[in-house]
Amino acid sequence: MEATILPSDVEQPSDKMSFGAEVRLRLLGVLAGVVLLNLVWFVLYLVSGGGQGDLRWPSQGHVWSEMWLLTFDGFQGTTLLRHSVATLSRVLSAMAAALVIGGGIGVALGSRKQLRHLFDPLLSFLRVFSPAAVIPVLYTFLGIQRPVIGFTAGFVATWLVADRVARVLASGPTRERLIEELVQIVRVALLVTWLVVAFGELIGTGVGLGSAIWTARTFFRMGMVTGVGVWSALLIATMDYGVRLLGRFLINRDR
Repeated sequence: MEATILPSDVEQPSDKMSFGAEVRLRLLGVLAGVVLLNLVWFVLYLVSGGGQGDLRWPSQGHVWSEMWLLTFDGFQGTTLLRHSVATLSRVLSAMAAALVIGGGIGVALGSRKQLRHLFDPLLSFLRVFSPAAVIPVLYTFLGIQRPVIGFTAGFVATWLVADRVARVLASGPTRERLIEELVQIVRVALLVTWLVVAFGELIGTGVGLGSAIWTARTFFRMGMVTGVGVWSALLIATMDYGVRLLGRFLINRDR
């Protein structure tokens, strides 16, 4: 009599991928993304009339020349390095404050079911409080030179972190899931603080990547506007990808 082979007896193919293979595949994806974005850039350049005029989509050569000027000579007295350092310092300080304060609040709420239910309405309200309402008020009372943008970014991200940490801890996660959730929390804090800082710098700071875009736009330097925008996206994407790689490394380390 032939033995019956059950589905559970057949070795199922695993979709798990080694850390090194994942990195190689993602690097290939970066190359494919660069090629695709360059094609889109070329199409926009042609559709807008070949870059002729102040408000046309600039050519890559024009963007490179504008970024060279901003990097080495500066524009309106400020270089790209100074703008980048100002933005990164605001983002990292706000994110660190949000993770520490919001994480502490989240741990307290996640460990006590009664506290979580008691403060959930207030937390839900603070989570959706708009930075557009906070920044102008703080500028009015504190002035532009105070760390208004960093404070606002930290304020907005803190409640998002607290809410997510509380919910994760309340579910009793495994070590692997806890790492995955922490990585997502850090990514959310990074994205939120970056967006709030970029918005705040457009309103009224003298230095920062958002301020550089606004100043260049005022003088119709569209090549510089586009270049700084691309540079900003590369910075945040690199930081986000670094957080994801760190999370994957920690998960795969003990396997």
